[in-house]
Amino acid sequence: MMDKSEGFSPKEHNDAGDPTQAFDALRCTVEDLAGDLTREMTTIRKGVEAAFDQFETFQQPPDYGQELAHIVKQVGVVGQALEALQTLPALRNGPDQYACALESAGDRVSENADRTIEARGQVLERMTGDLRESGPPAFAGTKIGGLGA
Repeated sequence: MMDKSEGFSPKEHNDAGDPTQAFDALRCTVEDLAGDLTREMTTIRKGVEAAFDQFETFQQPPDYGQELAHIVKQVGVVGQALEALQTLPALRNGPDQYACALESAGDRVSENADRTIEARGQVLERMTGDLRESGPPAFAGTKIGGLGA
C-alpha cells in the first residue's frame, strides 16, 4: 500500500497557511487512505474466501461407496461359499466318527470274507465227502501234475 503522504515534503505542509485548506487536505488524504484500505480489505477477503473454498475441497473425504459396495458383494459370495462348506459331512463329522465308520466297514468286510470262506470250505468238504463215497476215481492210477495216487 502506498502512503499518500509520501512525496510531500515538510515544507509543503508548513506552507499551508489556511487551516480550512489544511483540514480539507487532511480529510482528502484520510478518505483516500480509507478507500485504499477498503480496496485492500476487499482483495484480502476475496483471497480468504477462495482459500476457504479450496480448503473445503481438500477436506472432502474420498468417496469409497463403490469400493465398499464391491467389498460387501464379495463378502456375501464368501458367506454363501462358507455356508455350503459347512453343510459338507466331512466338516460336520469329526475324526472319531470317521474312525468308527472305517472300523465298522472293516469289520463288515472281514465278517463277509469269513462267511464266504467258511461257506466255500463247507462246500469243498461236502464235495470231498461226495467224491469219497462215489468210489475211486477213474484216474486214480495216473499221475497228475507229477503226483501219483
